Amino acid sequence: MVIRPPLPWLITLLITTSIAMTVSAGFADKRASAGAAALFVAVIAASALATCAPIWRRDHVDRAAQSDVRGALSAGVLLALVAYAWCGVTMLAIYLGTGVRWQHGWQYGSAMLLIALGHWMYFSHLSEMPEGDARTWAFQTAAKLAAVHAITIAVGLIWLIASGKV
Repeated sequence: MVIRPPLPWLITLLITTSIAMTVSAGFADKRASAGAAALFVAVIAASALATCAPIWRRDHVDRAAQSDVRGALSAGVLLALVAYAWCGVTMLAIYLGTGVRWQHGWQYGSAMLLIALGHWMYFSHLSEMPEGDARTWAFQTAAKLAAVHAITIAVGLIWLIASGKV
């Protein structure tokens, strides 16, 4: 089984929701902007679930399933890449292209694009990786990166809440 997220649709969604959020922000329409963001989040989450669900349903791991796990890992990295690219593009479009001002908007948008670039580099590395020990290394690295990612997000949310920025 080949595991691939619906990339053309996700890129189309990235562009359209970024435009919708930028136009909405330009008119100070918080509901429309939030709706566009919610649409993107719902579709990316549904794509992740649909992509990984076949792996989660397996009762045993065989050779074919191992290649499916590698495919799921690649698909997950690709979905994260699209999500971070969407964040970066949308933040930069809103903060540089509208009257909305936020002191560090361009830095956060640039950081999101930098993280997306890191995901792209990792995704490219995964696709060139041979079978065997390299695959084990890739899975172990992905697990460590996911843990760092989760901790970073938790710390960021705690900071935002504690500082009163939310």
